[in-house]
Amino acid sequence: MKVFHTADWHFREKDHDEIYKCVRFIADKAVEENPDLICISGDMTDSRLLNLDSRSARSIFSIVQSMLDVAPVAIIIGTPSHDGKAALALRACRGEYPILVSDMPGQHGYNKLKNVWCEIVGQGERVDFIVSQIPQPTKQFFINDMAIKDTEKAIGNAMGSILAAFGIVASKFGNVPHIANGHGQIGGAFISDTQQLIGNDIEVSRTQLKALNADVVCYGHIHKPQDMGDGFFYSGSPTRMNHGETEKKGFYIHHIGDKGTGYTHSEFIKTPAREMVNIKVDYTDNSQVIPLHEYLKSMENMGKDLYRSCYVKWTLKGWQDDLVDISQEKIKRSFLSSGAEHVIINIIRVPRETVRAERVLDAETLPDKLKAMAELRGEEITDSILYKAKRLESGNIDFLQQNQSAG
Repeated sequence: MKVFHTADWHFREKDHDEIYKCVRFIADKAVEENPDLICISGDMTDSRLLNLDSRSARSIFSIVQSMLDVAPVAIIIGTPSHDGKAALALRACRGEYPILVSDMPGQHGYNKLKNVWCEIVGQGERVDFIVSQIPQPTKQFFINDMAIKDTEKAIGNAMGSILAAFGIVASKFGNVPHIANGHGQIGGAFISDTQQLIGNDIEVSRTQLKALNADVVCYGHIHKPQDMGDGFFYSGSPTRMNHGETEKKGFYIHHIGDKGTGYTHSEFIKTPAREMVNIKVDYTDNSQVIPLHEYLKSMENMGKDLYRSCYVKWTLKGWQDDLVDISQEKIKRSFLSSGAEHVIINIIRVPRETVRAERVLDAETLPDKLKAMAELRGEEITDSILYKAKRLESGNIDFLQQNQSAG
């Protein structure tokens, strides 16, 4: 069995063309690969207020309908502030195969013979595979429907019970493939190469997910794609939403073997996502080998294809008096000439006096403070003054008395 796994499209008008390019790539790849199931794990839109008559909404409907001519599609509602209830309108999409859109936890089976989704209520149904739908847990859902206290821990426990129940029911169908389609935070997931996401959302633990006994767990919410082991995957977003997202972008194809063999392997397919280039140059810490004027001059001769199709963010930090005549427009034109598609220029001007004043405050001894003050004012300080400052700070009583008598 072959499962396409994608999530976090975040369609929005200002980035429509870039997002459409990458999601269309996934849809076209589905035609080529002919999967048995397409899982879309939430956050298809960037705002629940997206106008259903917008380009982005029309593109989502068009892409989903094209996917329905390839395979059954299972969609879950993601973060409430992103998807809201608008995604439920996708239930109206029609194609050769059926669509399943869930805003509450549920378990469904696909009957290939009848070409329908059916709710799992017992083991009498004939199903070719089972999908457990796990939208992002919300306090409102659990308070209204389960009457439990408004605590994240209680909600997490309730989620554990639901997942365990899904696992028990699925096991009654023997070797029928079982796929989980979820959205939210899994304990231990990374939001960057080194940073784990901790304590920001209601969290589902790996132990709870293992209770599903699913062949593969497809999740959305975190934009960094990752294989967490045990068949748990975040597909990540298909394109880069900001300059902080420098990781690879794409989607997963999960392969589940014949009945009885379970999950076998997964492959990550990259999308043609735009490249985000973040350049930071600091001329206040003495780390740069090339003088500032030579560095700026060299930017005028960047190769035409050096930053082709890239989104460039360039930040220069330097001394205020050194950056008086710098032209942001000239630098921007240089990047555009090198092929950049979009350029952001940030210039941070640091007054030398401010830094020097900070040195006065940071100085620990009286002689060091006097030295820093003299440097700030452009004055010279004699060795005799420094000697006296040192003796004063040491609390030498004889020295103090001698100077009082001399006065």
